Amino acid sequence: RSFMNTYWKKAVCLAVSLTLAVSVLVGCAKGEKKNEEKDKETAMGRYLESDMPLPEGTERILALGKLEDGSLELFGESGEGGKRVLWQSKDQGESWEEISCPDIMKLENSEYLDRAVISPKGDLAALGVANGEEKYALFYGGAGESGQKVPVELPAAEGGNENGISDMKFAPDGRMLIRDYAGNVHTIDPSSGQILQTYKGSGEKIWMFEVLDDKLLAVTETQVQLLDLESGDPLDKDEVLEEQIFNGEGIKNTSSAGFNPMVFLQGKEENTLFLCGRDGIYRHISGGSVMEQVVNGGLTSLGNPSLGLLQMITLEDGSFMVSCAIGIDYQLLKYTYSPDTPAMPEKELKVYSLEDNSDIRQAISVYQKEHTDVYVNLEVGITGEDGATVLDALRTLNTDIMAGEGPDLLFLDGMPITSYIEKGLLADISDIPAEAGGQDGLFEKVANAFAKDGKTYGIPLGFRIPLFQGDEETAKAAGNLSSLAERVKSLRAGNPEIESILSPADAWGLLETLYRLDCADWQKEDGTLKEEAVTEF
Repeated sequence: RSFMNTYWKKAVCLAVSLTLAVSVLVGCAKGEKKNEEKDKETAMGRYLESDMPLPEGTERILALGKLEDGSLELFGESGEGGKRVLWQSKDQGESWEEISCPDIMKLENSEYLDRAVISPKGDLAALGVANGEEKYALFYGGAGESGQKVPVELPAAEGGNENGISDMKFAPDGRMLIRDYAGNVHTIDPSSGQILQTYKGSGEKIWMFEVLDDKLLAVTETQVQLLDLESGDPLDKDEVLEEQIFNGEGIKNTSSAGFNPMVFLQGKEENTLFLCGRDGIYRHISGGSVMEQVVNGGLTSLGNPSLGLLQMITLEDGSFMVSCAIGIDYQLLKYTYSPDTPAMPEKELKVYSLEDNSDIRQAISVYQKEHTDVYVNLEVGITGEDGATVLDALRTLNTDIMAGEGPDLLFLDGMPITSYIEKGLLADISDIPAEAGGQDGLFEKVANAFAKDGKTYGIPLGFRIPLFQGDEETAKAAGNLSSLAERVKSLRAGNPEIESILSPADAWGLLETLYRLDCADWQKEDGTLKEEAVTEF
């Protein structure tokens, strides 16, 4: 069988493109706007993001916790063979000192840990697989102790399905709560595994929960419930909290691989909680009518689509620390209030994309973090919420551009770039590939794909390299579609019993793959379509 695939190669880093573009494109009309509004009072005060150092050698964070005495603990894995280490910080995360984690959680005893939590008293709990076993188990122990595997006898799941533990939390008093596969939350004795209490709320499966002082926050498919931690009785419904949880960006990400769609934190003030998601960090008083945004996710790494949340704690100075991963890089992010920083950046960079794109959002997040004085405003032409078509979106964009209110930066996927060049709507950005090429090197033919008369109007941010794998004769035949088709017919005639000659073998898979190989020859120099080439394809 022969295989066809495509490999992706980044030609220009998106974040670099934004960095360079802001100096070139921003501000034609912005200066006038700034002058018009210079007499207006600027609201001051914003939380700024900074990176905190990870303990030496740490490449994966399993748990972050704040202890009763105000010190911090971090449980992580190093890059050297996956060694697991428990660290302590007595200076609010500025430096870390290694302490001994429970023996049961060390690599020589547990080959894999999925997630972990640290109690205010310094106890650890983790979900993982013990050496020589296949099923997930709950491990528990304190720093320097041997620890143990906790034998929890869970009730049978519906339909005779196997039940198990999917998540766990510590209450402020050290009690442990677990959630099982069936969507029930239980309080257990971590030393014996005995179930002390079961919370079922409305009877719906609970898929996310948090302990907030003397309350249990339980999120089901349809509602957010607050239960009394002692009695299990339902408390008054908090509609503002429910709306934020279900409508926030973070809820669109499901919990997986130890990450959470949202993380919650009990505030120092009574009935006050904080929640952190893709939208940012919010403060809310239980039963209140306001959800106050204290950290704008759009101005920080929290808005990065590749971010996975682990835990959030508050530090002694009132700042927030969030443990997370951006892509495969684990990080500690600190959010500190700066009274002298404008609440919103005074500069604005307008970016337009016909469709939403996670690569663009990641680039914006990286750029935003490095340039706290610039607000990157992404406008998406087709959101799926207003019924707008491609023509509608392009018509609106063209109107804005002609009125001088268009974006500073265009992502041209799906747009008539040739028409825009001919109409003189695009600026010459030749210095961007020149500077990027000087740093890392670019493939000139790719970077200059939209150059005309010595000027560059658009830069491809990536390209695909076609790859065909098979025997030598078939590989040679893949040089064009006609010879490939003849070769496939020949192979089929000689191998009638084989299910498929090519992979992908379905019509749509072949269409998508072969279209990419052939479509470059479908356009004439004047931009019109070569109908005979499409017909032949």
